[in-house]
Amino acid sequence: MSLINLPGCPLPLVIVRDGNCYYLAFGRGYYGHCPTRIMACFNPATTEEEPRFLPDGHPCIWLKPDGLGVTSNLIAQLLQVQPRAPIHLTGRLPTRNGKALEAVEVIMLLGEDELAHCCYYCGEPEEVFGPHGPWPEVKYKKIGGTGYASTYGCPGCLDKRSFLTRTWRRAWRDTRVW
Repeated sequence: MSLINLPGCPLPLVIVRDGNCYYLAFGRGYYGHCPTRIMACFNPATTEEEPRFLPDGHPCIWLKPDGLGVTSNLIAQLLQVQPRAPIHLTGRLPTRNGKALEAVEVIMLLGEDELAHCCYYCGEPEEVFGPHGPWPEVKYKKIGGTGYASTYGCPGCLDKRSFLTRTWRRAWRDTRVW
């Protein structure tokens, strides 16, 4: 998983993939200080288009400054991340019915194993504790798919919960609105 250090943000961030949706989130939970780990939703599930893929396999997604944490300032900061920016502008702008929409298309430069993954059942993203943290990093187990279409399960859902409980959690998760 690749940590992202935005200028002016002292906490490490990660990009989380949940199906076709991408989020910017804190690398771990700061419970009591932040009600959620998610800072910004890059392409909400309400997006009509699924990501298109380049020949090298990297997805292109739309970043829409629309009140879900994505601002033009955030996009500029992501483009300046060192040593390697996680996104790159394609130059394409979306239109609908001949009118330009306020969004930009970007290439997600991080590989599938550089992204944090969400549990298919409960929706919790992987956490990064780093080399100096008291707990080891826990990688989610791949349960299906390949590449950017892979699905993952967290240890809590895969080890301790019955099939019925996992099915219920997935159904409940699908009804939540970001």
